[in-house]
Amino acid sequence: MGRAVHSCTQRHLCSVLPSETDLNLDLCLSLCRCNWDGAPCGLPRTLYQLASFRTCNSAYALLSQLSTGKGRVACVLLATGIVTSFQKMEFKIEHTWDSLPVSHEPVQIRLKLSDGGLLMEISAPFFNDPPAPLGEPGKPFNGLWNYEVVEAFFLGEKTKQYLEVELCPHGQHLVLLLSGRRRIWKQELALTFEVCRTETKWEGRAHLPWSYFPPSTDKFNAFAIHGSEDKRTYEALYPVPQHEIQEGQKPDFHHLELFKQFSLKALMGEDWRQPESDLWMSCKHTD
Repeated sequence: MGRAVHSCTQRHLCSVLPSETDLNLDLCLSLCRCNWDGAPCGLPRTLYQLASFRTCNSAYALLSQLSTGKGRVACVLLATGIVTSFQKMEFKIEHTWDSLPVSHEPVQIRLKLSDGGLLMEISAPFFNDPPAPLGEPGKPFNGLWNYEVVEAFFLGEKTKQYLEVELCPHGQHLVLLLSGRRRIWKQELALTFEVCRTETKWEGRAHLPWSYFPPSTDKFNAFAIHGSEDKRTYEALYPVPQHEIQEGQKPDFHHLELFKQFSLKALMGEDWRQPESDLWMSCKHTD
């Protein structure tokens, strides 16, 4: 059941706002008919972008203020490109790889526009298990998947080429480019990555340049790993459905069939075209 919207737009929203994470085109069209002080909204571009954010809490918060002057100004600023603070995607990793609910505060991943690429932000519990890798913070560390880490995968479904980004609360990172399932052809790429950590939580910010994204990026999944030995825990944004798990099956983050639809145009606008990458054009591997 959706959160109540106390405004003059409520009569338009009640039939098309089942939940805060289900913004859709019907909502977009309804809002275009809404009035503020008798004036039509007239912001289809902004509303279309908001409708693309299937998990954008900021978009929902903005919609809940639409009857106020502040909300209207925010919409105008977004439509004209003066501000872009609401242009982001948010994801929560709420299940283990085999679809069981996690037993802690979920890892959160946010994707925002950044100069020449995307800004990937992490908010996560800090387990400090396993201990920190021996590598220098701020530098690539091969084998980072053996430590406490949050990972994001960006896939081009047609070519099966994908970008894998691994971020560690101790400051190390690992960027891999793969062409075909598990076929690494480029690794330990440079990354601007910053970490802020307390005893129980950590936050990270990494800038992902467009050149790292495979052509026609259209699928996404994300993962988190922590713990040692028999307490090793693997979590997934889009996990294996329980009814599909076979006896003896192990976690596999390269199960590309589980990745879900992902549109960079939700952030950039429908007219945007993904920049060509000289890095990926140099890839000689084929699936």
